[in-house]
Amino acid sequence: MESRRSKKTRFYGDASKTSRDPNQSLSSPSSASRPPLKDRVKSAPSIAQSAKSKHELRARQPSVKPLVSEENEVRTLPSALDTNKMREVTLVVLGATQVGKSTFVQCALDLKRSSTSPSATKKVSLEGVVSVLRLLEMHIGDVVISADRNVMWPQTVGGQSTPQVDGVLVLYDVMNQGSLNRVPYVLSAFSKAALPTVLVSSKCDNPPNSWEVDAGKVEGFCTQLDGVESFQTSATAPETHKRCVSVILRNIIAESPGKHQVHKAVS
Repeated sequence: MESRRSKKTRFYGDASKTSRDPNQSLSSPSSASRPPLKDRVKSAPSIAQSAKSKHELRARQPSVKPLVSEENEVRTLPSALDTNKMREVTLVVLGATQVGKSTFVQCALDLKRSSTSPSATKKVSLEGVVSVLRLLEMHIGDVVISADRNVMWPQTVGGQSTPQVDGVLVLYDVMNQGSLNRVPYVLSAFSKAALPTVLVSSKCDNPPNSWEVDAGKVEGFCTQLDGVESFQTSATAPETHKRCVSVILRNIIAESPGKHQVHKAVS
């Protein structure tokens, strides 16, 4: 299946999909390792301190005007609206334990409190298109990646059948190196499947000198994968979570119906 590259996204490369070993460690804060010359299609970018500072500022700086009021960003709508003719979109919020999945869902959907269910649904509007958005929390260990990097979702989540997945938000915690385990595998598999994906660096409101993960290095890895973007989020800036959802929704809205591969569920 051929993947589509959005002109509005930040990390899509200009070259064709790169072959990259998902075993490469991303958890060390040292400089990014480079693939052998014979396997290299695009050089891994050098992450300058100024670039890192720019990303930190984006995650930490409050917006002058809340993004929920801007039509080019996702905004939630009253629940009384009729949903019969609205498009349903399911995004998996994927990550290890305690990476901030529930906080992400709460901020992205403007919930008053964290959901007690792994699934939260709300009507949203983006660029004039109204959709019923479902955010489905899932542990990264519940996703099966085959040897040839095919994706198989669990048959059920929270006792409910797993719906068709339209996109994935992969979370890791900048304060915990271990939260990056399996992240390269799933990102490579989602890229191969042409599934819209955003890698989310969570808890970036903590002082950068206390981070265990070099977020710049992780973002550099994402530039090697088609269809994978990366953003940093902060619990003190809910608009950073909405921005991640906006990017995926915008890509899905632009897609032709049925373009994405339907993945098998596993028990």
